[in-house]
Amino acid sequence: MNKTYLAAIIFLLYSPSGFALPACPVITEDLKEGDLDNCYGPYYFLDGSRYLGEWKNNFFHGQGSYEFANGDSYVGEFKDDQIAGQGTYISNNGDKYVGDHENGQRNGEGILTLVNGDQYIGSYKAGMKDGKGIYSYANGDSYTGFFKSDRIDGQGSYSSINGDKFVGSHKEGKKHGQGTYIFVNGDIYVGEFKDDYMNGPGTYTFNDDTKITGLWKNGQRID
Repeated sequence: MNKTYLAAIIFLLYSPSGFALPACPVITEDLKEGDLDNCYGPYYFLDGSRYLGEWKNNFFHGQGSYEFANGDSYVGEFKDDQIAGQGTYISNNGDKYVGDHENGQRNGEGILTLVNGDQYIGSYKAGMKDGKGIYSYANGDSYTGFFKSDRIDGQGSYSSINGDKFVGSHKEGKKHGQGTYIFVNGDIYVGEFKDDYMNGPGTYTFNDDTKITGLWKNGQRID
């Protein structure tokens, strides 16, 4: 089976528009003659990458699929030669992202499923988790709240598989600022945190309703 025929079959399987557009000439990186506009077809790169999809004004534009030389793959929307819009990106390690793209990056809402079992559902900006989202860890932990630059950052709730729960402020992936920590044994701490530790003024209430109010540093009471 020649490459042109195989490419046509693959495009029919992936494109919702099917063969609505006329076929483009088969073009490779070292042979760029031809007018690729309002047609569908393949484009072969010298490094082994390949695009198969719709064209407009000689750009990848519309529905298509892209196979990268490193083994990554993308199926979805393109705009002016860039991955843009809804689509599915699968990395060569098995990680999978389904959602919005802009200028070749994750941007908007999407679902990232990692091969290690972790999953993130939420907002992206410039390729990174940014905004509100839910992160479910393979070990059973989960976080619901805000992210910034790919890290937990802002208000949110973190639940551990052991039953502990923290609700409050985070900074660069750590508990930082005002928050409430509820231990699985029923103890509760309400107060300030810094770099994941109880740090500053706070009140610790034991499960027998005994309370201690004071200052804390690195998780220990200091007054």
